[in-house]
Amino acid sequence: MTDPENGINALAARKLWRSIPAQLLRSSTKKFKYSEVERGGRRAKLLEPLDWLAGAGMVTVNELTECTEAPLVPFELEEGSYFKVYLADTGLMFYKCAVNPRLWLEVEGSEEFAGSSDFRGALAENSVMQAFAARDLQTYYWVPPSAWGSRGELDFVLQDDRARVVPVEVKSARNVRARTLATFMEHARSPYAIRFSERDFGRSDGDNGQEIHELPLYAAFAVGDGCVTVS
Repeated sequence: MTDPENGINALAARKLWRSIPAQLLRSSTKKFKYSEVERGGRRAKLLEPLDWLAGAGMVTVNELTECTEAPLVPFELEEGSYFKVYLADTGLMFYKCAVNPRLWLEVEGSEEFAGSSDFRGALAENSVMQAFAARDLQTYYWVPPSAWGSRGELDFVLQDDRARVVPVEVKSARNVRARTLATFMEHARSPYAIRFSERDFGRSDGDNGQEIHELPLYAAFAVGDGCVTVS
């Protein structure tokens, strides 16, 4: 895992690669932290190896935005990290965590899946990101501006081909209450929201009366530039 011709640090790239599952398994923010790659990790040393992993198709980077209306643009500061990093293939999550994927994929197995809620959430979020990346969708994640006095994260925000902003929430179980999604829809002019979970296809109303399109986790592939509607 190296690119000596371009001076990519192989050891740093390996440390980055090994750190990703643990970063996604956090119960708090899943924002990528350089300090968790190695002690005293810094952007200057780790940014190029991370870009190399993304360019090699091994990871997918999802940047932060604070926008609630089009056009969506990334939040940028010269220092720090304001993005999440996912494995390009969710199967690698199972492999790296030594878990049989059948326990997740098969109906009978899912009832026996004893993974923590954080692990299930990381798998669900990574699988949705994988599907979005396969459709070449530009995605972001969202946190409320500090001035709002609200906390939390919204897993994904999409902009469709009509310049509408659609929030996306990912849940790994049937409990789908999501405070940050409600906060976003209260302030945004979104036509609807998309929520992935273990529930079947359907529609529901959010806390503020906006429509939420409910999709099972396996249907993330159905979301495209025009987003998706549920009949």
